[in-house]
Order: sequence, then structure tokens, then C-alpha cells
Amino acid sequence: ARYICDDAALYFNPWDHGDIAEKILTMKNDAVLRQNLIAKGHNRISFFFKSWEDILTEFFPELENLVTGHTV
Repeated sequence: ARYICDDAALYFNPWDHGDIAEKILTMKNDAVLRQNLIAKGHNRISFFFKSWEDILTEFFPELENLVTGHTV
């Protein structure tokens, strides 16, 4: 996720419930941070993909593979 999201995400320790809750509240309460991450996310998407169609074409098969446990 860090390679894809880089600085366009708020990271947390997945094993620390307190950290997860803290980050959720941070996102809920900090509108400036939210908007900055959204803008950075849009920039990251345009870096990796040319269009939303490209995103759907490349992302959903990978997501399906993760869910079903299949590999390409």
C-alpha cells in the first residue's frame, strides 16, 4: 500500500486498535487533512493510470484474485 499510496494515505498499525481508532477520528475531525489526502490521492491515481477505465481494468481483476485466493 505504501508504494501505491505514498503520502496520500494516513497509515496505522493494523494490530493496534487504539491506533486505528485514533486515525479514524483524525480523518473524521481534520477536514484539511482529509482534503489534502484526497488531492494527493487523485495525483497518485493520475500517476499510475491514464483514466478511470484503466483503473477498473487493472484494479478489479487484482482485487478479485486477492479475494478468491487465485494468482495470475
